[in-house]
Amino acid sequence: MSVVIATYNWSEALACALRSVQLQTYQDYEVLVVGDACTDDSAEVVAKVGDSRFRWMNRAQNSGGQWGPNNDGIAASSGEYIAYLGHDDLWYPTHLKSLVRAAERQRADLACAMAIMYGPPETGVRSVTGVFRDGAMDAGQFVVPSSMMHSRALVDRMGPWRDPAAVQMPADCEFVRRAVESGAVFASTDELSVFKFNAAWRRDAYGNRQTTEQRAMLEKIESGVDFRREELTELIRAFVSHRNVEIRMPHASEATAGAMRRTSIYKGAASQKPAIEPLWVARRFTLGDQPASLEWYPPETRDGRETFRWSGPSTISSLRFPISLQAETDIRVHVLGVVDPQILGALRVELNGEPVACAVSSREDGTHVLQIRSDKPSPPGREVSIQIGVPRTTPRPQDPDRRPRGIAVGWVDFLPFSRS
Repeated sequence: MSVVIATYNWSEALACALRSVQLQTYQDYEVLVVGDACTDDSAEVVAKVGDSRFRWMNRAQNSGGQWGPNNDGIAASSGEYIAYLGHDDLWYPTHLKSLVRAAERQRADLACAMAIMYGPPETGVRSVTGVFRDGAMDAGQFVVPSSMMHSRALVDRMGPWRDPAAVQMPADCEFVRRAVESGAVFASTDELSVFKFNAAWRRDAYGNRQTTEQRAMLEKIESGVDFRREELTELIRAFVSHRNVEIRMPHASEATAGAMRRTSIYKGAASQKPAIEPLWVARRFTLGDQPASLEWYPPETRDGRETFRWSGPSTISSLRFPISLQAETDIRVHVLGVVDPQILGALRVELNGEPVACAVSSREDGTHVLQIRSDKPSPPGREVSIQIGVPRTTPRPQDPDRRPRGIAVGWVDFLPFSRS
């Protein structure tokens, strides 16, 4: 068994992932940790494991995703089976054993385990992958790489991982879709053994590099107590409260370069930052193209005219604008709807990472304006950030739309005071 772990400058999370490999009940493995041109202390973290089965490799050039490190790991591996683990994901101790058992029992080319994908704590969101509809895999189902194990023969037959820029689709989606189309036999363990903390659901995950969630989960794993029933209960609760996210494999037409770039920007992995323009005159921004993930729902239209976005399911929703405030500025956030009027009295607002006062005015047409005053310039080189926190997100009573929501924002006006 060869385990391939692609990583990039997140050694604290990597240490947790490696520990979950060490705890596996199936011990006949080698681990190839492949850095995507890492510049941090990841090599030292691997060395501290103190096990010759754990090998460190570092690419000379950054590939911008897991496809490059995965291919390097496969090329350097020797196992009959190849499994993957994301550097910010964790395995339950029986993971590898259950994969091998499922693959051998069903003579499968690719086996996968049940994985829970966790949204940030403020969302309550859960998703599940690795459970097949009607017991069979289809090209529309999504499988996270951390839950997969495939035979070496499968890669020899269908080819390596591909650069998403070349195929216009996320590397993991393209790899699984190609496996399905090649006629690969899939098997599921039907056992929960993967815990995924999806970076694409966490704003600036690669900038903040927080590992609080991973460390808390690893503590449960190390306790030796089987806690998975509680995790499955929380998963059911998320489904009942409409906080589940069903993930389907995108078609090539859906997985556009723009969509992949927005995801990269949201999680803080984009190499190219947006150009920042100084603000000297009034400007209005809509929310249409904001990278949003679990903070904002897709754009909607009111009365065929005004476009808006509901906040949710997260109770914390941010907006970013490619401008730099140069002088004292009034900022007005136009709210076109509220799921619960009491929310307006309990808003928490931050401007550029600092709490600010927010005055709420209500209009005769039922809309509201959140007014924020900025009395100092923006930090140099940084876009303006507004974070709006609501006490809860919930469906509106008697509304057939059961999405947990907070406020509906239409646009944001920036009104700088004139220079004298």
